[in-house]
Amino acid sequence: MDQAEGKADVFFQKLGLKLNPQQFQAACTVKGPVLLAAVPGSGKTTVLVARLANMIWRHGISGSNILVLTFSTSAASHMKERFRKLVGNCPENEPEFRTIHSLCLKIIRKWEKREGRKGPRLRPEAPGILGWLYRAQTGREPSEQLLWQLEGQVSQRHNLISNERQMRSLRTGEVDFDRLCRDYEAWKKARRIMDFDDLLSFALDILRKDPDFLKELQGQYCYICVDEVQDTSFLQHEILRLLCTGEENLFMVGDEDQSIYGFRGAFPQGMLDFKRHFPAGRLIIMNTNYRCCACIARGADGFIGRNRQRNQKHMKAFQKREGKVEHLSFFSEGEQFLYLTGALQKNREKSHAVLFRNNDSAVGLVHFFTKTGLAFQMKGQKHPFFSHFLTKQIAGYFRLSHNPRDQKALLCIGDSLGLGLDQTSEAILKEGAKKSSDTSFSFSMLFSQAFQDSLKDWQRQRCHRLLHELVKLRYDAPAAGIERILKNMGYRDHLRAKLKEGASMEGLDHKLDLLLLIAQDCAGGQDFTARLDFLSKCMENGSQESCEKAKNPVWISTVHRAKGLEFDGVWLIDVQEGRFPQLPPDTADDQERGRLLEEEARLFYVAVTRAREQLTFLSVKNLLWGRYEPSIYIRDFLRAAGARPPQPYKTESDRLRGKGDDLWPEEKKSAQKNDSSFFA
Repeated sequence: MDQAEGKADVFFQKLGLKLNPQQFQAACTVKGPVLLAAVPGSGKTTVLVARLANMIWRHGISGSNILVLTFSTSAASHMKERFRKLVGNCPENEPEFRTIHSLCLKIIRKWEKREGRKGPRLRPEAPGILGWLYRAQTGREPSEQLLWQLEGQVSQRHNLISNERQMRSLRTGEVDFDRLCRDYEAWKKARRIMDFDDLLSFALDILRKDPDFLKELQGQYCYICVDEVQDTSFLQHEILRLLCTGEENLFMVGDEDQSIYGFRGAFPQGMLDFKRHFPAGRLIIMNTNYRCCACIARGADGFIGRNRQRNQKHMKAFQKREGKVEHLSFFSEGEQFLYLTGALQKNREKSHAVLFRNNDSAVGLVHFFTKTGLAFQMKGQKHPFFSHFLTKQIAGYFRLSHNPRDQKALLCIGDSLGLGLDQTSEAILKEGAKKSSDTSFSFSMLFSQAFQDSLKDWQRQRCHRLLHELVKLRYDAPAAGIERILKNMGYRDHLRAKLKEGASMEGLDHKLDLLLLIAQDCAGGQDFTARLDFLSKCMENGSQESCEKAKNPVWISTVHRAKGLEFDGVWLIDVQEGRFPQLPPDTADDQERGRLLEEEARLFYVAVTRAREQLTFLSVKNLLWGRYEPSIYIRDFLRAAGARPPQPYKTESDRLRGKGDDLWPEEKKSAQKNDSSFFA
């Protein structure tokens, strides 16, 4: 170690930091373009704040000349907090911590002041406007879930100016997506409004067209540090390259193996193209994982090696203990949740997380956890399961059976009644609804003389059959009631029509499976709808009120939202073929299919590397749409980890069915959709 390195080492020791050689090299690098490729749990945040302290206190660089960019507002706050904890509170010489969107807004406002002109207003209200444009184009009412999907795809299109192939792949049902995007841009332009994605393109346009202003910014931000660079879009990479032109003091930290936000336009290729854009740049790899036990780190490293679009690096575990990795398979989702609840209740001394690929998996978890009083936490928000048309309409039938004057329930199920109404009949109903009050509007309006006279014979018969079945539904057990709605009230035909419009059969069947799971624990229809309301409230609050102060509540999360977190134990549920990995659409070509499958592998990699000591995979064999095999990801991971092969979890119901170890026949292929589906 030379004299300069010795002084740096003493400096870091005084800060209470003990850095390994890779971390030390990164923290001491100040000038030029640098890409730090850091595996999970390698201490990248520690290195980032150590490097900032080194730049300011050893090299005399003013904090006002250092810009630190993070992926989210919370990450920026966390980084600032870690920096202050390391060196103390010194606001007069502190770097500027921002998200890239915040930086772009600052660039736009600063340029406006410089030029003496007023730019567009920032109004991030895309979902509402997109819903209005969707209705204008299709004449149909979009669900909340569809609006979220539209917003994500419009944002993705905005950030994918580098990839025409991906842009062409963006489609949403039968809507003309290109026209929708054009109409949205025209609406914003006419009102001089910009959304969050416009911040990026407007700022980039300013930097390209005003070289004097760009030079002014480059003089202010002489050193730029970017965290989670794998999550930045092509548009964001272009902004960074412009800002650092000159001395190119750009320090980027990330891991292309953890790039999981492709649906938001993330551009991991930017890390792989680093040497092409910065030929004199340095690539530093931090490959020591301080978080995971040896077995998990070994399995994760071997698993992610299957991907081709990555920097070649091998993760090594600092921990010597092997830890625990296992896989359990269950006959049904109910048995999976029952086992998981019992296992978590026995081990409350350590931190645990239950992770999953798809949002709907949270519903069954919260149902079982609230039944048993198991404390949990999740990111509170309105869950799409409860706003989905299927959930709302099934609940609507039950509500209407107990209260025929429930106007909201009748309007909710209206398009599922299968009456094939013409404009005259619809006008009569709408006129009746307009004249009525909440107490007088009822299901009996379908039997008014004026309305009945407007119908054909088969439509009248359908109305009377619906009324007959609705009366019976009032006395059904909820699970039997759902079957009545599907078979006797024609709701299955309505779902078939939704499939033709682009709905996913697996998605609809999974929702029905969850509704039946909840219904089986309810005494009647009113109890069932009340249970749905309760679960919706719990998920919106992020916990059960009685569990808010409990020690070590279980964290419930999608894998996407768990990124950056770590736990003693991780339980990854619903890990079966078709669910995780989620298969690309049939319309995807080979190149797009490969890209999507590599991102699915990265998502799995992120999930398993959240665990410190224990990792358990749970899969379900039988769902409403057929029999499924466990995800091939599990077997690849266990093989790489050197762990034991999958073990079936034997339950009493398995024994009674005459099942056993043959529940896991290796030679059987993944099940296809079969006649056990509700749509058969």
